[in-house]
Amino acid sequence: MKNRGCVTSVIKFKFVSSTDNADIRIALNYNNDRNTYTYLGTMLTSPITNETGLLNTDQKSFNMHYGWFDDNTTDYGRNGFSGTVLHEFGHALGLQHEHKNPINSTIRVSAYISYLTGPPNNWSEANAKSQAAFFTAQEDAYYENKYTTYDPLSIMHYFVDAKFTNNNVAVGGSDKLSAGDIDFIGTVYPFPKDPTNPVDPTIGTTIYTINNSSGTPQIDIVRGTNGLISLVNRQPGNSLNSTNQKYLIFTRTKNGDWYNVAYILYSNSPLGTTTSTGITNFGPSKGESIMIERQDPGQSLGTLLFREK
Repeated sequence: MKNRGCVTSVIKFKFVSSTDNADIRIALNYNNDRNTYTYLGTMLTSPITNETGLLNTDQKSFNMHYGWFDDNTTDYGRNGFSGTVLHEFGHALGLQHEHKNPINSTIRVSAYISYLTGPPNNWSEANAKSQAAFFTAQEDAYYENKYTTYDPLSIMHYFVDAKFTNNNVAVGGSDKLSAGDIDFIGTVYPFPKDPTNPVDPTIGTTIYTINNSSGTPQIDIVRGTNGLISLVNRQPGNSLNSTNQKYLIFTRTKNGDWYNVAYILYSNSPLGTTTSTGITNFGPSKGESIMIERQDPGQSLGTLLFREK
């Protein structure tokens, strides 16, 4: 699976013809339904009766639905194309709504549910609670929920206005996978390891180190012995700083020119111990190179930090 160019796990999606069998079958605006939803994880392939009156196992039915896409839908933003599709495929992989995480103490849930049941949403109380209330012990048992630290940056987190939070700060509504999303998906769908030749991405060469806001070295950019470029966080779970700087990693292949960014690290996104960038680059000895730039908020051109010859 890729997060706009970054490999996050071993998952690969294969698109097939509409006449072929598929695990995920997508519908748009079925019967003018404006709702967007996806069956959760293995429910996609379970014999559950869905909105079409058919079973999810019936190839004539759909199990992922987009209701508000039209010619005016933008690519990015809270209800944009990219963020919505990432959110729904998160459900397909088994990810629940992050704002329903009971570890979350940010949202005033009763006020948020009252908002959802009133105009302009006019949701039923049952629907509002199913979408916004914290998971109960019974739901945890039914879905076999597994919790991580509450992640307000998760793609699975609804946008919640500041008037429904305890600290009067809006939360959620991201249109990209967070570091927490990437780590969790990678844990559930890990890359297979070859027991005869295991490769630790931290075994290799550190080609550049990024300091945090305190000036302390924190993120090592490591080229593994297998050519994979990884980020090794000396302070797992912490971000570099609270600003929205971008660290851009460019690659050059043998006899090639610099081309599009291969990976973006956001300085305010917390990272686990090791994060794969999905880049394979063996370095100057093989005629390949890495270049790193930092782009500050409002800056159109990046500042060169490192470039291999």
